[in-house]
Amino acid sequence: MTEEEIEPIVERAKEAGADHIIASSFKVRRDIWSRFKRTFPKLSMRLEPLYFKEGERIGSYWYLPKALRKRLMVRVREVCKRYNLPFSSCREGFSDLQTAATCDGSWLIRF
Repeated sequence: MTEEEIEPIVERAKEAGADHIIASSFKVRRDIWSRFKRTFPKLSMRLEPLYFKEGERIGSYWYLPKALRKRLMVRVREVCKRYNLPFSSCREGFSDLQTAATCDGSWLIRF
């Protein structure tokens, strides 16, 4: 999804009965990137510098720049708050933004 789609997606999720939103940015490995480039050539030209020049490598994955990822996750959290939905972003490294009991939604499992 794009930044502009955050609110409509959260709104639809709430209407469909979602109890928790987990958000994450797209993370790429070189093999994923080659498929992405073939499928989305124009978008990949715009995103490539964000990942491979400004972004950061964590393990075998390339992440968007930390400040950009945080801005996006803050935006998702703000929208979730308006829709009264708990929010987490497990793999982004921003546990301070989490409003849910656990990152993975396991707190929702009811026996």
